[in-house]
Order: sequence, then C-alpha cells, then structure tokens
Amino acid sequence: MEPQEIGISKLLLKEELHNIIPPLGRNEGGHEPEGGHENELFHFKQFAVEHGSSTMRVGTDAVLLGAWCRVQGVQRVLDVGTGCGVIALMVAQRCPAAVVDAIDIDAASVVEAQRNFATSPWAGRLRATYADFNEWVGENYDLIVSNPPFFIYGIQSPDAARASARHTITLDYARLIAHARHLLAPSGRLAMVAPADARSQVIEQAAFQSLDIARLCEVTSVVGKQPKRLLCELTPSRASLTRESIAIKEANGYYTEAYRTLCRDFYLEL
Repeated sequence: MEPQEIGISKLLLKEELHNIIPPLGRNEGGHEPEGGHENELFHFKQFAVEHGSSTMRVGTDAVLLGAWCRVQGVQRVLDVGTGCGVIALMVAQRCPAAVVDAIDIDAASVVEAQRNFATSPWAGRLRATYADFNEWVGENYDLIVSNPPFFIYGIQSPDAARASARHTITLDYARLIAHARHLLAPSGRLAMVAPADARSQVIEQAAFQSLDIARLCEVTSVVGKQPKRLLCELTPSRASLTRESIAIKEANGYYTEAYRTLCRDFYLEL
C-alpha cells in the first residue's frame, strides 16, 4: 500500500529527511545514489561504503550526526542501528583512538557494514554485530551514537526490515535513552538525531533518566525555513545547554559555509 499523506507529524518517512538535501558523495560511476541496488558504492574522501542492502542508505541525517558529534577523548563507541556503517566509519576517521561497536537488528545491514569496515583504513577498530540494543550488554561507553527509527505514527512499510528502520517499533526514545544511560561512562555522551517535532519527547526522557542536554542543534534544509530535525547530545554529567543551528543550503541553492565546514572532511564535492 502506498503511504497516505496525513500530516508531517503523523507520517514522515525517513526517505523524506534523506531527500531534503542529497548527499554530496559519489556512487561508483560518479552518480548520486538512487534506487536500491546491491553492492552500490558511495564514495567519501577517505572511505567508501556499500549501501544497497542496508535498511537505510547513506543519508544527510546520518552524515550530519557523524560530523557533528563530539569525539574528543573518546575511546569506546557504540553505534546503535548502524545500517551500512557510515556513522561508525566517520567516528573512526575523526578519532584515531576510538574502538567502535556497531549493532543492528537487520542481518543484511550487519553483513554490509562488516564488508564496509573490512575495506576501510580502520578495520581493526570497527566491529559490526547482529544485536538488539534493548538486550546489548556493555558499559562505560564514552560515546553512543544513533540515527534511530523516527516515526512513532504513520503507516508501516509492508517490508518488515524497512518498517523497523522507519518507525519506532523496536526502539522508541524512552528505551533508547534509558538503556544508553546504563551503558554510558560517567562523562559519556549520547548523540542522536530526532525530528524537530520530537523535541519535547527527547527533553522529557532525558530528564526522566537524569541526563543533561549538553547540545541541541536545529537543522534546516534552507536558510529561513523551519527546522526539520534536531541533533541532540545528552550526558549523565552536569552540563549547560548549548543551543546551535545549521542550515544546509542558502536560499539561492548553494550550500552554506557552516554546512561545508562541518562536512568538509567527508564529502568529495566540498
């Protein structure tokens, strides 16, 4: 069944966020990613990823999170819902000391992430595992990153794997934040993406778990537009909130200097 348009707060598929601004990498052959083909290669400056088999392909939201999250002093990292592994790879590139556990409940995504890790310059520091975050056992992670399933409401995809990736079926905000709280080191950080209209849920769950919101970045597709999503950083240590904002494009269609600066180390065209 094709999804029905019932309002952005009720139904907003993850592809809509992905397609706000197309990624600036390049597929094999020089083309922007399109369709869903196995073994498609998406090239970044220091690595390439296959992203044809994962439940979610390389997208703007994942790349923003991978470039935005703070990695200073990070040694142990957990990537929740790794998909093709792009966020884990970005963290490994940015932080030479980081060892990254990347987990996903979709077996095809894990296999694809394993291939991407094996062919990267940081293969020895990346591990992809088929696992449910709700049951993941570990502790003292310096950083947990997640581009989680966004959409609590709306019509689920008929494909079970993509439905789980699009909707908060298996991992809602409460469970993500609560379990991350148990896995974080005392000064650790949870960095995640959320739709702009989920702000109150994130704030409420953070307070319930005694986590401070250290950073909150509003992301707009074009200067002057309303924010479409949020980048959030939560921590069990005491922190004062830093509010940030970033627009991806100017009104004239050119990428903003802030976006270019944030993603310059990754996208080929910046």
